[in-house]
Formats: sequence, C-alpha cells, structure tokens
Amino acid sequence: MLSKVKNKTLKESVTDKLRRDIVSGQLPPGTIIRDLELAERYDASTSPVREALTLLTAEGLVEMPPNRPKQVSHIDRQSASELVALFRLLTLAAYEWGAPRVDADGVRQMRAALEVIKRTAQGDDTQAFITAARAYEDVILRASGNRALRRMMIQLFSAIERVVVLWRVKGMVHPEVMEEVVCALEAGNPAAAVARCRELMDQFQRDVEALAPFL
Repeated sequence: MLSKVKNKTLKESVTDKLRRDIVSGQLPPGTIIRDLELAERYDASTSPVREALTLLTAEGLVEMPPNRPKQVSHIDRQSASELVALFRLLTLAAYEWGAPRVDADGVRQMRAALEVIKRTAQGDDTQAFITAARAYEDVILRASGNRALRRMMIQLFSAIERVVVLWRVKGMVHPEVMEEVVCALEAGNPAAAVARCRELMDQFQRDVEALAPFL
C-alpha cells in the first residue's frame, strides 16, 4: 500500500514539474521528448515519466503520434483560437451555475487571489500569477457543483496558461474587469458577475485572435 502511495506521489511530482516546464516555455513547442532524458531531469524512473506524458497528452501539452518521436505540442493560430473559444464557453457555464452559489468565504478567496493577480499581471512572477488565476477560477468551479466541468477546466487551464505565457498576453487578463466580478459577488448580484465575466471572456478572445496573425 505504501509503495502505491509513493509511486502516485512521484507521478504527480513529475507531472507537475513537466507541466511547469512546458507552460513556462523552458521546453518550447516542438521539443523532442525522450523518456530517459526526462527521467534524469526530474530524478525519477521512466515509469512515472511515461504516466506524466500520458496525462499531459490529454491536456494538449504533449503530442505522441504513432511511429514518430514524442514532442511538446505546437500552438498555432487555429489551435489557440479553438482553445480560447472553448475556455470561454466553459467559463461562462461555470459562472452561470457557480456565481449564485458562491458563499462569503469563496468571495474572500477570490478577492485574495485577485490582489495577487493585480500585483503580478505586469511583472515577471509568472508562476504566482498562474497560481492566483487558478485559485480565482476554482472558487467558481467548486461552487458550480459540476465535477465534470471542473475536471475539464483543470485540464484546459494548462493549455490556456501556455498561450498566456508564450504569447505574452498576461497583460490582457484585465484585472479591472475581474475586480467588477468580485464586487458584484460581494454585493450579492450574481447576474452582474456573470455579465462582467462574459465581457472579460469576450475581450480575452478578441485579444488573442487579434494577436495570433503576428505570432
């Protein structure tokens, strides 16, 4: 039993490290992936590395085509636009279900995460920004009560974060609109929060699509 727990922990550790290195651009798009090299990089055996690669393939970060080398997936204009469009739809669904159900503690968590987002949106601490953005959104996802939606969004987050980091669109997150979302929830007006979220998602999609032809 202890061995299973240890192996699971190692798999999660390798997955987190590999995800971080891909999202941050340390392993750029198109990088050829070799199991032994990653095992050495993360001080692990090849077994948790292979498990991590399977998980990150499901998240869209890794490509494992048959009879060809594994590689870090590319992000082109079409794939980025499709990702952002899907992210928009799922985020709006989460807010429709979750905003009316967020309690006072959840709103406080969103407020705390937003303060970190404001501090890091224009700076170099990308990891703090990503962690805070996930925490902000996860309050709504948990409040929605839809576990399937939350699982889908968690998988999608990494791909969206990669677009934000590699395409340098962190400044397009618009913390001022996120502030309006939190203020609406603090005022007990979930409909206004959903409306502001829609505005935020629409603007983010326009920003990415406008930038895509130049990348």
